[in-house]
Parts: sequence; structure tokens; C-alpha cells
Amino acid sequence: MAEKRVSHIHQDTTGPRGGAPNGPASPTPARRSRLKWLLWILLGGSAGILIILIVAYLLLDNRPSWYQPLRLTQPGVMHLADQAQHRLLNLRNEAQNPRSGVITWTITQGQVNALLATAFQHTGARTPGAQPRVKRAVRDPFVRFTNGHVTVAASSPQAPGSGVFSITISVQTLARNNVSPGTAAPGAQPIGRIAINSFRLGTLPLPTSFLTNRLQAFLPSLAPSIHRMVDNYAGPQYANSATPQILSVLASALRGKPFPMAFQFNRRRMVIRRMSVQGRHKNRSGVTTPAAFTVVFSPI
Repeated sequence: MAEKRVSHIHQDTTGPRGGAPNGPASPTPARRSRLKWLLWILLGGSAGILIILIVAYLLLDNRPSWYQPLRLTQPGVMHLADQAQHRLLNLRNEAQNPRSGVITWTITQGQVNALLATAFQHTGARTPGAQPRVKRAVRDPFVRFTNGHVTVAASSPQAPGSGVFSITISVQTLARNNVSPGTAAPGAQPIGRIAINSFRLGTLPLPTSFLTNRLQAFLPSLAPSIHRMVDNYAGPQYANSATPQILSVLASALRGKPFPMAFQFNRRRMVIRRMSVQGRHKNRSGVTTPAAFTVVFSPI
């Protein structure tokens, strides 16, 4: 009887109800809950990243609806280009006239885009064309005027997605002793400020810093095209002095710094009193006024 009792006790102490279990311990309910939440967080994060990537691709591949570059074959484009050239020539003549006082000069969005179309599509000697390097990097430029802003867009074989990129800048005239925009007083020396507000590939917004470094490296290659354009409308002597000034203004704009508005034009000192951009709108009579860029000059 004693031997049987001892054997029974020994079996009890080594069975599954003894000290250590025969298999691995099952996770507790709290641990199972934490694992489940961790799994849901990983799945939710992956789905969120996937949605962001899909939206970014759609925006990148989307062509802005307002981007409509002109073609020389479209009716009226050559007429608009002629108007733009006459506007530039008239500005030169008025600036050179010693009897002229305040000059208010306006050019419309359509005239600017027609002039760009001739520069990038026309192969004749009538209009100065863009340099080959510029044409390889930039195609079909288009300018859009909205209130206080200018958007410059173009397509590029180097750009991903739709291949269309756009830059929106704000244009302001400031008094030298004042930071508020507007028209500088007659005795004050105004300064200008052109700031980059946004940069987009397709309709996808990107940091402007991504753009400025590339444009600063690309800026010197624009010098021949700028020189040719100024030479065509103002003569070679003025082109030699104006091209560095224009490049300096563009460099200041890329750095977000103001720039002086006074300049020398064929031995006559001039100053820009005001720069303004207006989008297309209807006046009080209900007549549609085209989008335009206006500059007010005066002699010093």
C-alpha cells in the first residue's frame, strides 16, 4: 500500500499540473491586444503611405487646365506677336525721347505668350529665337497673369510625369524706407521685389528650395537669349549694359532680395515707379479686360 501511495504522489508532481508546463506558455490577453494594435498600426501606416504615393503620382501626372501654350498656326497669334513687338519698340522710343515724362506701359498676357511662341517656334530672322540649349531644356512656355502674381509654365523632357512645371512669383514695388507695396512717391527711390511663391511639377507642389538651386545654375545660360532680345528692341549698346542688370535682378529674385528700380537707358536715367499685375476681369461697364502687366516709368 505504501509503495502504491508514493508512486501516485510522484506522478502528480511531474504531471502537467506541476511546476513547469510541458509546452510554451500561451500569450496573455493583454499581450494579444498589444500585438493586434501593433499589426493594425503597421497596416494603417502602409496604407497611408500607399495613398500618399498614389495621390502624388496623380498630381505629378496631371497637366494644369490653365496651361495652354499658343501655336503660331492658331488664328490671331501672329497678330498678337506683332502687337507685342510694337509695344516693346514704342517703349524704347518713349524712353529715349527727352521730352517724355511719366510713361505707363502695359502688355497683355496674350501678347506675351504670342511673343514666346514666335521665340520658341519661329525659325526666321524676324524675331529673336531662344538659344538651342534653352530649347532643349524648355518647350512651349506659357505665362499666366493673376492679381499680383505671374505664373511661368513650360514643358520639359527632363521633367517627370506630365512634363509640365510651373513657377508662381509675386511682383511688388516698395518705397526704400517703407515695406508696404504700392507706388513710390516722386522724390523717393523705389525698390522692387520678386518672390517665388510656389513651384509645381504637374499640379504637385514642391519646396521652392528644390527649384532655386537649379535655376541659379541655369541662369548664366539665359544670358545669350536675353542679350539677343534686348539687342533686337533697344540696340547693341544698351544690350551690353542691360543684360548684366537683368541677370542681377533675376539672381536677386531667386534669393528673395529686393533690387533697385533705377536704370540707365541710352544716357537717360529712368526709374520704375510701379509694377502691377492684374488678372482677366470685367470693368464697371461689364467689358472684359484682358490680363495684363503694367509698369510705370519716369525720368530721374
